[in-house]
Amino acid sequence: MIKRRAKRRKVSADEDVAASVDLEEGWVTKLLDLPGDKLAKLLGSIANQGKIKTAAIKKARTSLPSFSGAKWTDIAGHFGLPNYALENNRLEQFVTSVYNLPPSVHEIMFEAAWHTQDVYQERQEQRREAARVRIMDPYLVRIIGFFQGRIIDKPERDMFETEYATEGEVEHEIFMIGGILFFIAKFKLDMRLEDNVAQLFVAILTAAKANKEVDFENLRIYGLLTDLIDFHFYSYDPLTKKIAFDETLVVNITRDVSFTDMIPVGNKIFSVILTAYIDCLEATMIKSIERKNKGDISSPGFQQMRSQNVPSEPGPSQPHTRNGGRKSTESRPEVALQLAKQCRDKFNEPVETIDGIERNSTAALELLAKSVRSIPRASRLTGADDPSSTEEIKDLARRMVHKKYLDMMHQNNRSS
Repeated sequence: MIKRRAKRRKVSADEDVAASVDLEEGWVTKLLDLPGDKLAKLLGSIANQGKIKTAAIKKARTSLPSFSGAKWTDIAGHFGLPNYALENNRLEQFVTSVYNLPPSVHEIMFEAAWHTQDVYQERQEQRREAARVRIMDPYLVRIIGFFQGRIIDKPERDMFETEYATEGEVEHEIFMIGGILFFIAKFKLDMRLEDNVAQLFVAILTAAKANKEVDFENLRIYGLLTDLIDFHFYSYDPLTKKIAFDETLVVNITRDVSFTDMIPVGNKIFSVILTAYIDCLEATMIKSIERKNKGDISSPGFQQMRSQNVPSEPGPSQPHTRNGGRKSTESRPEVALQLAKQCRDKFNEPVETIDGIERNSTAALELLAKSVRSIPRASRLTGADDPSSTEEIKDLARRMVHKKYLDMMHQNNRSS
């Protein structure tokens, strides 16, 4: 059984500090009675006047009983595991299939990662957590970008409050309309592996509760814990309430070797997100059938987003097609699911050459693009253009940059 933490006890953890303040008894309790937004402003004002740095506040907060303070001994028993050490072989195994992205995509990510590391230094030099997290950006931006705003990342998002934790945040929370799909948590260097895994597990368990709130309680949740050298993949099945181990991939810290070692990691991350995307579409269809049987014809998850993001009449923020017409924004999750499965099947086709992988994987990504465009974005698209492929984005960039430079040249000529 997981130990429950009383919400008020995190105050008593610093009773000595509170008692040292020459104010009337119960002043902390009175502060806690303030609405959250007002309390935050008050604490921010005090911090500013006391010249306390943001990093010091974050360090103090994460030392309190919360998600960031989860220990392996707190949760091991919940999963029937020994509390003295993590043993992945004691966990169920759930291995996601791996789909190979086109080599050309990995070349783009290699180049972007090279420039990123120029900015944030070599991995062994990175002691700041923020810099270590940014090293993943070239991969996550490219990979999640394939889903064209239907799957999004909310970095350092506050966690859902549960019996396991009253607060906390995770580096990357990846979700689509309907539910949370995938967590990426950084490895805290001053903690042992077991306690880092415990924090990832707590994040996954809190996500399961959040998904239940939106009627997607049976959606499998995936998690990745990494220190940018070891990449540990896990998942959680809310039906069986069991954590499963997938695999661990290891990356060298030497720059050129590291970026080639990241090829399997990039493929794995993409594969997990694609699998989670299909999971969510399947869950959406099941819920849709259940609701239709009850006389409710709405589509779970997508119905709410469609009402928020699609105006009743075409507006300036709706995208144009190349021939000047408006692209359809109607949500068709059944079409999205069919195309996503075709994408998966295309990736699974056997190939024997590098050129074959490039052609086959590119064709699979084209099917994925059609799939994601059958459902709404997570937020409204601004602007008149909505390119659906890398080539269309390049063409749009070339045209708009060329036009801007022409305008700048004309303005300079008029000035002279």
